[in-house]
Amino acid sequence: MNKEQLSFKEAKRLSILKWEHIVKANGAHCFPLECANLVCHCGFCERWDWNGGQEICETQCELGMQIGVCCDDDSTYDKWNGDECVETAQAMLDAIKSVKE
Repeated sequence: MNKEQLSFKEAKRLSILKWEHIVKANGAHCFPLECANLVCHCGFCERWDWNGGQEICETQCELGMQIGVCCDDDSTYDKWNGDECVETAQAMLDAIKSVKE
């Protein structure tokens, strides 16, 4: 039995929760327990099952289509993943907050 797809609203809420947690940790790679069992600990990855491949990010994921695919070189996520500082974490949080359905 397939589980129900997360709504856009819930995916965004969980993603914001995750990145607020990272910002509060000064950019450290961490996540709240509520996100522990999500694909890549991300609401949008869970919503679109990132395991389906990068094409899903480019063609279906609201986050990927609006701010760029997270795993692309020089993406907002890639910049944070390279330095894990609070400034790049805040940029990721701000980008997620701007995503529209």
